[in-house]
Amino acid sequence: MVGAGFLGTELAAAARPMGLEVTVIEPEPVPVRRPFGDRIGALVAELHRDHGTRLRCGVPVHRLRGAGGRVTGVDLGGGTTLPADVVVLALGAAPATGWLEGSGLRLGDGVGCDASGSTQPATPPPGPMRTSAPACGWSIG
Repeated sequence: MVGAGFLGTELAAAARPMGLEVTVIEPEPVPVRRPFGDRIGALVAELHRDHGTRLRCGVPVHRLRGAGGRVTGVDLGGGTTLPADVVVLALGAAPATGWLEGSGLRLGDGVGCDASGSTQPATPPPGPMRTSAPACGWSIG
């Protein structure tokens, strides 16, 4: 697994109970660092290790190796190559907010919103927005 954000950590967590060997490679020092920071990321790392997932954090991926049309390994920074039968790329995305420069909206890692999901000036977020998820028992705002 290349990437230890939401998708990478969830896929790793789902693969382990199926008996699959999983190594997660993440260039950040801990998983899910961007949304949660170092402290929560360290707890997530510990949880994954406790369930048998191997973590390689703070390490970049340089390239994938292959032969005969199949992946055979992952070259990491520092010269290490990990053997691999399957590689899942869960690399995330960066918000494209350049076109909003000068709009008066608060920009950062996306468009800044208040607790109700509205931007300032009061512009509703684009597209449908669900403010609760009854099946999960949580709500936003």
